Amino acid sequence: MMALGMALQLVQRVQHPSNNKVEDSGNVKRYRLDQDSIGYFRIRVIRSIVTGESMDLSTSSVSESAQRNMQKLKDLYTSCMDEEQIAKAGRQPIVGEVRKLLDMFPVSDSILSTAQTLDPSLRSVSKIDGTALSMTFAYLNRLGLDSFGSIRVSTDSKSPTKRVLELTEGGLGLPSKEYYLDDRIMGIYEATVGKMLHLILGDNDIATTSPGAESTKTTESTKWDAISKDIVEFEKELTAASTDVSDLRDSEKTYNPRSLDQISLTTGLWTSPKTLQNYLIWNLIRQLAGSLALSYYQPLRELNAALTSVSADVVPDRWKHCVSVVNRQLGDMAGQYFVEESFKGESRNQVHNMIEALCESYLKAFPTLEWLDDATTTGAIKKMKAIVQLIGFSTDSPNMRVSQWSVDKAFREVSQPVNMLKMHMLPQTVNAYYSSTQNQIVFPTSILQPPFFHTENPEYFNYGGICVVAGHEITFQGL
Repeated sequence: MMALGMALQLVQRVQHPSNNKVEDSGNVKRYRLDQDSIGYFRIRVIRSIVTGESMDLSTSSVSESAQRNMQKLKDLYTSCMDEEQIAKAGRQPIVGEVRKLLDMFPVSDSILSTAQTLDPSLRSVSKIDGTALSMTFAYLNRLGLDSFGSIRVSTDSKSPTKRVLELTEGGLGLPSKEYYLDDRIMGIYEATVGKMLHLILGDNDIATTSPGAESTKTTESTKWDAISKDIVEFEKELTAASTDVSDLRDSEKTYNPRSLDQISLTTGLWTSPKTLQNYLIWNLIRQLAGSLALSYYQPLRELNAALTSVSADVVPDRWKHCVSVVNRQLGDMAGQYFVEESFKGESRNQVHNMIEALCESYLKAFPTLEWLDDATTTGAIKKMKAIVQLIGFSTDSPNMRVSQWSVDKAFREVSQPVNMLKMHMLPQTVNAYYSSTQNQIVFPTSILQPPFFHTENPEYFNYGGICVVAGHEITFQGL
């Protein structure tokens, strides 16, 4: 009865047809069933709470003991919320990045470099400059942008104490290669590319032009349509070289050690330089447009609506976007305050003890499983005893920089030992994971909240919550 009472107290649904609100009188406080969310699961409830709490931290008064750090959080959050200033900046922030890219990878017959918004005095080449292409790819990767793929510092899955450079495939503007087989989606996508190029690089800033004036730009629109077709056709070619999803999940098939010289020999340079330039510019625009005013990325919202069935007319709350910016740019710093607010007392020790008990139950069960042979049972027990718990937050001292600095730092770690105490999720992330290379189960602070866990819950209530999550992650050991 106590558990039932807590469950009823945890979430009491109150109908509000006009705004889809759900309220409660217990730990969940108040949240909303957002129209910009595809599904509804209890983990979404927690995520809504967490983003709300993160927002409260970002807008709270600055304490004397942490004034400098809190001020950074507040400055970042308030600047993101300043939509008036963002609107004044228009499209110029991205246009500036496009100019840099055109300068790094110039093409003699480029259509893009003749746009009035760009510098027309760029040097020209008639064939692909491999060095220029490599430098451009490196620059985009340093900005954290995906192009043909991405390079990151990772752990060697067959030698987990060593770091390696990991090259992963990418470069598609749609979620997976299967979408490129759908003619309807491809029509929408190609139109989206053309509209976005026109918005960001058009001769006039059509996002601030009246509809009547916009309709006269038929010649220029045709130019962007031609470029968008070129880009989409190239992406279709990429899908032919892309790995199937099932193979991407196969750790053996994705483990392919290569030297830099070997990688260079596997990549040809037969694509038109103009096509590559068009494609690289589109990738930059596609991934950075969300930082501009809404009018500049509305076509991308309409594309997302076609892919997800979430209406393009539903505009997410600005504060949610800004919380994600804070988490992305200053996540560890924000996480410190989130942990202080949301993970007090003996929470960490309590979760640790519960997971220890869960692991003990696995150890007792292994010898009784008839379908496990002796060698597998011995290996499973050894692996289970060695599993490492990371609960709530990292115990190392993270650095607090972003973007280019963080990428540079990651690459410097290639020759350093693997930090076994570092979480690869922020404390305010609603999730958990198992690391196969480090034999770790990791539970950020955010998932250690009701309904999964609370220090005042009866033990069996917590076992039915967070230990279900823990058991799920442990099964990824592949025992």
